Amino acid sequence: RLRCDWSSDVCSSDLIKDEWKIDIGDDVPSTVVDQSKLVSSLPLEMKVGNKTYAFHVVAVPEFDFINIYGTDVTANKEMKQELQDATQMQMSLLPKSAPEIEGLQITGSSVATKEVGGDFFDYLISEDNRQISIAVGDVSGKGLRGAMNAVMASGILRIYAEQENNTSLVMSSINKALCQSMEQDMNVTMVLAQFDIDNKQMILVNAGQHAYPLLKRGTSVSHVQAKGLALGMIPFVPDKSLTLALQSRDLLLLMTDDITEPRSPDGLMYQESARFPPLTPQPSHA
Repeated sequence: RLRCDWSSDVCSSDLIKDEWKIDIGDDVPSTVVDQSKLVSSLPLEMKVGNKTYAFHVVAVPEFDFINIYGTDVTANKEMKQELQDATQMQMSLLPKSAPEIEGLQITGSSVATKEVGGDFFDYLISEDNRQISIAVGDVSGKGLRGAMNAVMASGILRIYAEQENNTSLVMSSINKALCQSMEQDMNVTMVLAQFDIDNKQMILVNAGQHAYPLLKRGTSVSHVQAKGLALGMIPFVPDKSLTLALQSRDLLLLMTDDITEPRSPDGLMYQESARFPPLTPQPSHA
């Protein structure tokens, strides 16, 4: 027999009767009975109009009835769908593989977390394959909003990188476009590093003091500290570039603050701990 408890302001008996064609006191279909016997069973979900309800089905054999507990889970379903959409957007921005450039070894990776944000990276290669720019960006905001702004910032980056070879001018153009397109409470921090293989040098622009790249040379590890304002906040702000001469076997690590700023249970950020900079393998060539 069927019995219902309900935690919503909607009448449970009407929903059960309409959707499952059974009423309070009726015999319960065997499929529902079987579900109720599974201790680890997931809630049964029912969509009614524009709302979603979860029903926990519990058998009470000694009294010969099935008890159904119902909860309105519409908000949770919408939040999960938004996170899925944001994750798909974020992953769509990432290159499928690293380019093969003579004289360089390149690899890139993004590890998804529970809280989806606006992190992205991209490879921008010249037509003669002798220059490559690597961009690593972080859009303020989380969830779908952050992911949508990351899509916009990534698209603007590609447009201006194809039109201009000067990293400072590329970053300035991106900044002007974002100032016109992005909400006032949003901004983008970004590192744009251009590698000139023939001249063995890197030209770096850092907007918003994005997490400083690390340079490992021999046994020493140091920060490459180029500085600038975040993008999308103030138009017509010049971005100063830093030029670094590269040596064979140098290793450069570009990252977002999701690497440097996670905190330990004691509140200590990773970049402040003795474990940072991280130990990195020695490349075979650079």
